[in-house]
Amino acid sequence: MKRVVIIGAGIGGIVVARELRKKNRNVEIIMIDRSEIHTFSPSLLWALVGKRKPNDFQKKIRSKGVNLIVDSVLSIDWNQKIVNTISNELSYDYLVLSPGADLNPEKISGFSDGAFNLYSVDGVMKAKEKLFASSSGNVTILISSLPFKCPAAPYEAALLIDSFFKERKIQPKITIVTPEEMPMSAGGPEAGIQVVELLKQKGISFQNKRAVTKIDSERKELIFSNEEKIVFDLLIGIPAHSPPMFLKDSPIVTETGWVKVDPVTLNTSLPNVYAIGDVTTIALPSGKPLPKAGVFAHAQAEIVASRIADEISLRTPKDMFRGEGGCFLEVGARKAGFATGRFYSKDGPGVSIRRPSRFWHFAKVLFEKWWLWRWV
Repeated sequence: MKRVVIIGAGIGGIVVARELRKKNRNVEIIMIDRSEIHTFSPSLLWALVGKRKPNDFQKKIRSKGVNLIVDSVLSIDWNQKIVNTISNELSYDYLVLSPGADLNPEKISGFSDGAFNLYSVDGVMKAKEKLFASSSGNVTILISSLPFKCPAAPYEAALLIDSFFKERKIQPKITIVTPEEMPMSAGGPEAGIQVVELLKQKGISFQNKRAVTKIDSERKELIFSNEEKIVFDLLIGIPAHSPPMFLKDSPIVTETGWVKVDPVTLNTSLPNVYAIGDVTTIALPSGKPLPKAGVFAHAQAEIVASRIADEISLRTPKDMFRGEGGCFLEVGARKAGFATGRFYSKDGPGVSIRRPSRFWHFAKVLFEKWWLWRWV
């Protein structure tokens, strides 16, 4: 019996495991993660403004024919095909890397003390408490560095916070500080222009091409490389992202540390080793990388599961990842937009955002409930 080891039980890892089990009952599937609880990350934005509690979007992972091992990966012996964890040595016939990106708040001095992490449950729930206690409506959202996952999330957070304060009859003063030139730039210029226009309509300050080097938590100041400073009241930040340490100096990563894969098969340079989701780097025709987003991790997971199932059954794999995807964009007041694009197109992704409406918001609500029921 072939053994497939999956590192990571996020969106990509779970979908690979479920789809592979459905396609082939005669395969051993092991999934390794540091937690037995799956967090549906898109719901963190609603939790930030009090619309969700953690138990609404966190769920214990059911086995469903998959052996979940709660452990941390230390290293991989690529020659012997062994994954070394704190407690185990696990051999594999096929390996799927889906560990996501590590979050490193310490890369900016003062981040841990001065900012609330938008990408952690603890950070979001603490930020929510501060938002509910605020009478000033003064919030700064910081993007520490590039790349970062969920490219729309900081802009959704700003729009949701704006709506939150206005519902409470408080005039908000929201600022976004980012090293990006435009929001969601990999999607092409139109989507970024649309997001900036949304921010402008709400009176949200968009400070682009700004790289923060330090946070002074006592004086509540963002400090830039040119020594310029911005004072903040409440700071919500996206910490720097980096590849997991167990992949450092491995033969499948680029000089940036992210895993290089074939754009359509998701194979790495090593046989029977696949990688999906945030840990990968895929260059688009524009020269920009494919965004790190759950929609792509999900689509890639289905392709990898299909290809592994075909290989085990001695069939020629045919399914290919096409670089197509869409995501919701929450704008507050129970409204959302929806953006889609073909990121592998030589003519550019052509991403544009459909007009925000209650339809797209409730579509996202239904998607959240369906996803947790279907996959976890």
